[in-house]
Amino acid sequence: MKSSRTPEETTLADLLTKLIQDYDEAQFPIAETPPHEMIAYLMEQRGLTPAELEEVIGSRAQVSNILSGKRAISPPQAKKMAAFFRVAADLFIEGSLPFPQSSDRCTQNTPPSAECRE
Repeated sequence: MKSSRTPEETTLADLLTKLIQDYDEAQFPIAETPPHEMIAYLMEQRGLTPAELEEVIGSRAQVSNILSGKRAISPPQAKKMAAFFRVAADLFIEGSLPFPQSSDRCTQNTPPSAECRE
């Protein structure tokens, strides 16, 4: 079925879409979570242990360092974890998403971190 919108109606629909998106972003911002906290959250939700990530990430030491935030996640590891957790790889790459200051991260829309529970 073809759209029977006029050019003006299409322009109005595009404008309304943009206004709604801008409103949502301003009124309901979604704070980003650092990669190691996202992994911990996904593991908790699935009832996984660090040992179960060894086959995805690598050695026990690598898993430990990544989960503690001492080591960044490499792009190949991010791809493997994205496939494992069935999420976007960007969630696991530091700097791929703009991270707010730690005090701004404690919202109801983010996984709980140690900072937010204090």
